[in-house]
Amino acid sequence: YRKRGGNVSWIGHPMIDSTDKLPSKKSSRKYLKLKNNENILLIMPASRPQEIKYILPTFMKVASQLQKIYPNLVVFIPSCSDTFEEKFARALQRHNVNGRIVSSKDIEENKPFIYSLSKLALCKSGTVNMELALYGVPQVVGYKVSRVTAFIAKKILNFKVRFISPVNLLMKKLIVPEFVQKDFKVNKILRKSIQIMNKETQKTKIKNGYKSLRKILGDKGVVQRAASEILDSLS
Repeated sequence: YRKRGGNVSWIGHPMIDSTDKLPSKKSSRKYLKLKNNENILLIMPASRPQEIKYILPTFMKVASQLQKIYPNLVVFIPSCSDTFEEKFARALQRHNVNGRIVSSKDIEENKPFIYSLSKLALCKSGTVNMELALYGVPQVVGYKVSRVTAFIAKKILNFKVRFISPVNLLMKKLIVPEFVQKDFKVNKILRKSIQIMNKETQKTKIKNGYKSLRKILGDKGVVQRAASEILDSLS
C-alpha cells in the first residue's frame, strides 16, 4: 500500500486479541467428560453445504483408520450450523467413528477445552487454520471442489496459488501439510496424520512454524491500536 502512496499503519492481526491461554488437560477432560487416557481428534470439515459433500467423507475415512490405530482418540466435530448436525451424525454412524458433535450454540464455550485436548485437527482451509495455529493445535489441511469448479478455476479464471491455508500463505512456506484436489486422498492424509501423531520432530516443526507466525502477527492490543489510528485520522 505504501508503494502506491497509501498512508498505512500496521497494527497487527485481530485474532491475537482473542487468543487466550488454554485450560489444563485435567480440567478439560473433566469438563468434556473424557477418560484420563482419552484425547481428541478434531474434525472441522465444512462451513458450506458443498464442503460436506466433497470434504467430510474423506476426513471421516481417515478418522476411522486413526481410531483403529489409536483407540483412545475421540472425534469432535464442531457444527457451525444446525442444518449440518444431522449430516455429521449420519457420517459418524456410517463410518463407525466414535465421536461427538458440538452444536453451534455450544462451540464458543467448549472450544478452549477441545483445543486443549486436540492431538490433531483435520480441517478445511480457512480462518480456522489461523485459530488452530495460534492455539498450537497440529493440523492437516485439505480442500476439494467438484471437477467442473476446479476446471473453471484453473483453465478459465487462471486461478493459481502456491498454498491454500492462510498459515502457509502468510509465512510463504509450508508450515502445515496441505492436500488439495487430486491430492486430497485418504491414504495421503492418513500417512501424514500418523507421522504427526508418532514423530515428535513433525509436531515440533509445525509448532516452531506457529511461533514464527505469531511473531509476525504482532502483539495483543490490536483492536485498541486500530481504534486509536482511526481516531487520530479523524482529528
